[in-house]
Amino acid sequence: MTILGEMLMNDGIKKGIKEGIREGMEQGEQKVNRLIQLLIENSRSDEISRAVTDRKFQEQLFKEFSL
Repeated sequence: MTILGEMLMNDGIKKGIKEGIREGMEQGEQKVNRLIQLLIENSRSDEISRAVTDRKFQEQLFKEFSL
């Protein structure tokens, strides 16, 4: 492979990684937002603060609400 080819390939890989990270973050944000919405709808807004600070509790809630 030529130097130019390697540079183009490496640039494509970097862009792909950045895009994947961005998409993953957006999906995570949507998931947390949906969890907060469900907690409010179920009159459990007092659990929101813990859900955003306690990762294990958040995971339990994700499972509970099938997120």
